[in-house]
Order: sequence, then C-alpha cells, then structure tokens
Amino acid sequence: MNRKEQILAYGALIVVCILWGTTYLAIRVAVRTLPDAWMSGIRFIIAGSILAAILRFRGHSFPPVSEWKHIAFVGICLVGFGNWLLVWAEKTVPSGPASLMLAVLPFYMIFLDSFCRRLAGNTEPTEKLGITTYLGLIIGFGGIALLVLPELKQNWTPGYFKGAVVLQLACASWAIGSLYSKYKPIQSGPLANASLQMIFGGIFLTILAWFKGDFSRIVFRTDTLIAFLYLIIFGAMIGYVCYIYALSKLPDSAVSIYASVNPVIAVWLGWLILKEQVTIMTMIATAIILFGVWLVRPAHKRRGKAFAVAR
Repeated sequence: MNRKEQILAYGALIVVCILWGTTYLAIRVAVRTLPDAWMSGIRFIIAGSILAAILRFRGHSFPPVSEWKHIAFVGICLVGFGNWLLVWAEKTVPSGPASLMLAVLPFYMIFLDSFCRRLAGNTEPTEKLGITTYLGLIIGFGGIALLVLPELKQNWTPGYFKGAVVLQLACASWAIGSLYSKYKPIQSGPLANASLQMIFGGIFLTILAWFKGDFSRIVFRTDTLIAFLYLIIFGAMIGYVCYIYALSKLPDSAVSIYASVNPVIAVWLGWLILKEQVTIMTMIATAIILFGVWLVRPAHKRRGKAFAVAR
C-alpha cells in the first residue's frame, strides 16, 4: 500500500468513526414508524444501486458472476444480519446503550480470526491469545452487564434483554462478514464490491420483510423520512463504502477501532437530541467497555492471511 492509499484508508476510517456514531440516533428515530427489515433492506438497495450506477458510468469494473456468491455472503452477514439485527434491537434498546453493546466488536473480530487461523493450520506462538486479551474480554462484557442489569432490576423488560442478546448476534455476524471480506480476494475494487454487497444484503432483507408483513406497516412521518434519507446517504452510501475501503487496506484490528469511537458520539447524541438518560452507571460502563477493548486490541498481531476455512 502506497502513501496515498494509506492516507485515504485512514481518512475513510475516520469518516466511519464519526458517521456511524450518528447513525444509531437515525436508526432509533426511523424505527418509530418504519418496519425494521423493510427499512434496512430498502435503504441498502437504494444506496447500492446508486453507487453501482455511478461506478458503471465512470467505467469501473465489476466482479464476474462466479464471485457473486462470495459477495452475497458478505452482504448478508454485514447488511442482512449485522445491520438488521441492530435496527431490530433499537426498537427496545436506546441508541446510546445499543452502541455501547456493539463496542465489543473487536473481541469478536480477534477471537473469530484466531479460531479460523488455527483451523487453517496457522499456529505460530505469536498468535496465541494472552492473559491480557482474556482479561479485556471479561472486563468488556462486564461493562455490558452494568448496562443491562440495572434496566432489568428496576423494571423487568424482556424486550430490552432480547435486544441486548440480539446485539451480540449482530456483532458476531458483522465480524464473520468483515473477516470473510478481508481474506476472500475478489477480482474488483472495494467500491464495486461494496455496492454489490449492499444490493445483495438489501434484497435478502426485502424478501424477509415481505414474509414478515412489513410492507403493510410502512408509515412515513417527517422525522422518520429525514432519518431514513440520512441513513441512505450518510450511513450506507458514504459510511458503508468507507468501511469496506478501509477494511480492504488496513488490518481488521485497526479498522475495528470504530466500534470504540462510535459509542462516545452515539451516547451523547442520544442524550442531546432524544433525551436518553445518561447516568453515572452509563459513564462507568462506557469507561469499562472501552478499557476492555483497549486491553484486547494491542494483544492481537496479524501475520499473513489464513482465513482459508471461509473459501
């Protein structure tokens, strides 16, 4: 990677850190009247189609049809489950806590990567996960427990608990899709890949929305329409494309830092605009989760490409 690509990659990562911190708020507003699967699916189909048209007009090449099954898998993991499960969870979990519960994404990236590398036969000593990594894991999930338990203690809300569990499933799906995308080479540029991933993931969700009956529950208001358009432009067309580009150029352990920055933005936007409650416990949990992530990330050293089991 040359100097220009490196600058662009880190610039894209900064964009992801900022923009995706604001999308938690937009999602929380959008799901007030828009069905979850329909909203996620349609916005990514629109964003992916517009991006694909622009790229085609500018002469960019697209991957051969033989590679589409790999692109579809990534799109379903990232968009079909990763994003949709977040949207579903935010119907019962406020945007701030939801972003904090997803801050443990680096844990999933690191442990899934290590697990798959071992399955692929790469067992160098430097790849072993040390005590610091496991300590960070315990501390990070302990911070999530601090967020969830007070809600359940004060007023038992099954929806909140289900949302917290679903957010962890979203993390796992996002990590799988991200790692697969990084280690399965595709014969085209990251922007073309991103456009097709969004389209395939969006189609998957639109079909799901049809079976869920979402099309009969669509209600647009001014606030939800603005949030929906914001998610299309800034969350998908800009944010998602920047994420895929950064992921194609930088180590996944570096890219996953966005999951630590997003909550800081999301928590305070939720408090400022949606009047979501920020308590001392919220701030303590934030510090604990981010400290756990900080402990985990330096322990992970990437050496080569070995995600062969995903091929």
